Amino acid sequence: MVKFRNVAVLLAVICATAASCSKKDVTSITVSPENLLLEIGQTFTLKATVLPANATFPATTWSSDNPDVVSVRDSVVSALAPGSATILVTADGFFATCAVTVKPIPEPEPEPEPEPEPEPDPDPTPEPEPDPTPEPEPQPEPQPEPEPEPEPEPQPDFLYI
Repeated sequence: MVKFRNVAVLLAVICATAASCSKKDVTSITVSPENLLLEIGQTFTLKATVLPANATFPATTWSSDNPDVVSVRDSVVSALAPGSATILVTADGFFATCAVTVKPIPEPEPEPEPEPEPEPDPDPTPEPEPDPTPEPEPQPEPQPEPEPEPEPEPQPDFLYI
């Protein structure tokens, strides 16, 4: 068995015998979305796509040209202040950009002022208190009794001639 003192030489020997060890250069990088609108305090995760998918050095680096307005760390964009910034993502010498606009948080609509309650009368007239004794219910007026009809005079049962 041969001992290798240099790891690079070992890798070169292994790659020389295997076709899969050839270097794959990055051919392009894209970022999605290319334009972004945020409000102060919001965050958003951008997506970078490096081609070919099996590139040897696909690692990405993120930066903001206006870090006071927009910061970026590992593809996560944070809106810090109103304004605009360009996010730059690079991989093996290729780059893509995303334009970010940060708008201020809208002011909440003021709540309408409540209607003032009417001022109490400084010298109120007290309302009369109800009489504690109930009033008697009105009684119908008495109607006179009708007079009885007179009885007819009795007729004799026989007739005189």
